[in-house]
Amino acid sequence: MQAHGINPYRFVPADPALAHLRDATIYPNINRADYAPTIYPPVAQFFFLLVTRFGTSTVVMRIALLGCEAVSGLLMLSLLRRMQQPLTLIVAYAWHPLPIWEIANGGHVDALMVALMLLGIWLAVLGRVQYGALVIALASLVKPFAALALASIWRPWDWKMPLAVIAAVVACYLPYVSLGWGVLGFLPSGYLSEEGLLSGEGFWLLSLWRLAFGEMRYDVACYAVLAAALLLILAFRVAFRRERTVGTILADVNMLLLAVLLLLSPSYPWYFLIVAPFVALLANAPASAPTWAASIGALLLTNETESLNNIPWLLARSLLFGSVLICWALSVWAGRAKRASTEQVA
Repeated sequence: MQAHGINPYRFVPADPALAHLRDATIYPNINRADYAPTIYPPVAQFFFLLVTRFGTSTVVMRIALLGCEAVSGLLMLSLLRRMQQPLTLIVAYAWHPLPIWEIANGGHVDALMVALMLLGIWLAVLGRVQYGALVIALASLVKPFAALALASIWRPWDWKMPLAVIAAVVACYLPYVSLGWGVLGFLPSGYLSEEGLLSGEGFWLLSLWRLAFGEMRYDVACYAVLAAALLLILAFRVAFRRERTVGTILADVNMLLLAVLLLLSPSYPWYFLIVAPFVALLANAPASAPTWAASIGALLLTNETESLNNIPWLLARSLLFGSVLICWALSVWAGRAKRASTEQVA
C-alpha cells in the first residue's frame, strides 16, 4: 500500500479501493481482512516498505527478520563480552525454541523490535545514552513494550531524553498523521476488545480474582490503575538506581518486561520474544530463571499446543504465569542469599 502512495491505516484489506493490490497467495490468508486496518506502528510500517522493495513474498520477509536476529546475536555477543561472560552463552538464545518457531517459522516483526531495543541498550552502555534512547523509541514504535527499556538508561531529572523520545515519536507518525487518531489503527477500535482487555477477561490475575471472588463493578478500572501504578513504581525504582553496570541495566530491563507481560498476560507466544535474549545475557544470574519460565512457557499459547492438548485458556496461562512467579520468587531468594554470603565473607 505504501509503495502505491496509500496510507496503510486508511483502509481495511478487503476495501474495494485495494482490489488491484490483491494476490492469490497472501491476501486469502489475511485475518480480520474485512474489518481491521493495520495495527502496526510506523517503524514497523517503514520496515515493511523497505523489505518489500526486495520482494513481496513471505520468504523475503522471513529472511529480513532473520537478518534482524543476526543483528541481535551480534549485540548479545558484544554485551556478553563487556560483562566478561563466556560468549558460548549465546547458544541459550540461538537454540531457544521460541525464536525458532515465532521468527524463522512465524515471521513476526518482533524480531525487529528486539534488535532495535538491544541496539539502544548497547549504545547506552557505550555512553551514547541519547542515541540509545532514540533507538529504543524506534523499537517501541514496532511494539510498545520496548519503551520500558528507557527507564534503565534514563538519568533522573534529565529532560533532554524524554523530549528527544517524544520528538522521535512525532516525527515517525508525521507521514501518516492525515488520518488523525486513525494512525492508531486497529488497536483502539477493536484489538483491546477482542483480546478481552476492556472486559477484563484477558488479564490472568484479574481472571483469578474473579474466579475466587466473582466479578465486581469497576474491577477492570481498578486493575488497570493498580497495574499502571506498579509499573511506574518499578520504572522509577530502576531509574533512580545508583549502581549502573551492564549487568544491572540488563537485569532491570528484563524485570520490567517480565512485569508487563505478567500484568497484561498477552494471548500470543510471540509477545514473549522480547525477553528471549535475556536467557543468554543473564544466564549466570538468578534473574534468568523467570525468563526461562516465561519464554519456554509461552509455547503453551501456540495454536498447535492448545488444539492438540485441548488446554483450557485459564489453565494454560496459570501454568505459564504461575511458573514465572515461582521462579521469580526463587530467584529473589537466591539473590538475597548470595548477597548475604558475600557480606559475611567480606
